[in-house]
Amino acid sequence: MKTLIDNQVALEIFLLASVKSLSAHEIKENFGQYGLQVSQQLIEKKLISEVSPGQFIEGSKNVMLPPELLIKSGILLSSRFS
Repeated sequence: MKTLIDNQVALEIFLLASVKSLSAHEIKENFGQYGLQVSQQLIEKKLISEVSPGQFIEGSKNVMLPPELLIKSGILLSSRFS
């Protein structure tokens, strides 16, 4: 959970993988090599899963986001996709 709170890139990758299949190409395009490194950390923590080479979805770990992180998520997504 600390990873999602402290790292905006991790939070965004987590959120996107939670709502759609996310490709390594998309991650690299949006976040560079750093995003790919972060995605590996999220896999290790079971926050996202690699369902096939280079394709990521929500992980097996059930995450209850605290209210502060929900607010941060909403602001992040609305600024990024509006």
